Amino acid sequence: MLRPEGLPPVQYEVTPLQGGYDQITSAYNLTPGALRDCINFACRSQGGYYRIPGYERIDGQPAPSDAEFIVLDVTMNPGESLPPVGAFGTFGNIEGVVCYVDPLGLYIAITKAAVVEEEN
Repeated sequence: MLRPEGLPPVQYEVTPLQGGYDQITSAYNLTPGALRDCINFACRSQGGYYRIPGYERIDGQPAPSDAEFIVLDVTMNPGESLPPVGAFGTFGNIEGVVCYVDPLGLYIAITKAAVVEEEN
């Protein structure tokens, strides 16, 4: 890589993520790599940190993890867009609320699904 003349070389410093969760020590006195504040992370017993799963709400409503959903492969016509998450739609003979849209547009997931009866 070309470096403009007169600039000093880039220097790297590795900071191992260790030291634990410390809310008592002053930020100026914390050892490098110690956690001052975090969300959904925990300390490993061997050192370092790991991400823990998020929390699920408990407010008397049905738990989101109990939701049933159907994954549908989709083929969209050119210029046609996928419905956004939260939109109600009919997909062939199935209707429901879109709860996930694949970033590549290959499939969607719907919840609260129902079969639409054909009218004669």
